[in-house]
Amino acid sequence: MVSTIRKNTFLLFVMIAVLVFSSGCNSTISESSGDIVDSEEVFKFHLYSEKSTYKTTEKIKIWSTIEYIGKNKDITVWSANPPINFIISDGKDFKTGGSVRTVSKSTVYKKGIEYRYDFEKSGGYSADDPRADFWKKFYTEKDLYLPEGVYTVSSGFGFSKSSNSKEIDYSQTREFTIKVEK
Repeated sequence: MVSTIRKNTFLLFVMIAVLVFSSGCNSTISESSGDIVDSEEVFKFHLYSEKSTYKTTEKIKIWSTIEYIGKNKDITVWSANPPINFIISDGKDFKTGGSVRTVSKSTVYKKGIEYRYDFEKSGGYSADDPRADFWKKFYTEKDLYLPEGVYTVSSGFGFSKSSNSKEIDYSQTREFTIKVEK
């Protein structure tokens, strides 16, 4: 049990580190540009938004797709839950995402099928945070609405080849910038 908790905590930290610290492909268009595959050419991964500029009153739609392109008919990988993670930040006082459940979960990806993962809010706040009212409203609303500003949207994954591995065998991140106007 302790070993599983350590492994899952390790996977969580590695995934967050991959999302936060790796350099992604910057773009101000609605799709992260170009195909990027991992070093073993096993997955194609994309990050999308319906638009590059939104109004503060518009629902923002963000999603990622992943496709297994390896040699076999499918692949089973282990990751945190959810397997694909998102972070949105203005580089100042707004940052959401990066929260995953530390349970190691297996996922089967079939070759040639593109799997879609829609952005879902994750994160939290402290009741004594000076912006607690803002965060409460933000997390209560199911859809994504952002205040005026420029935001970096990142998405990524970190997969292991086996359930007892402490290593990340496949990882990618993508990012682009969106602008929100009044």
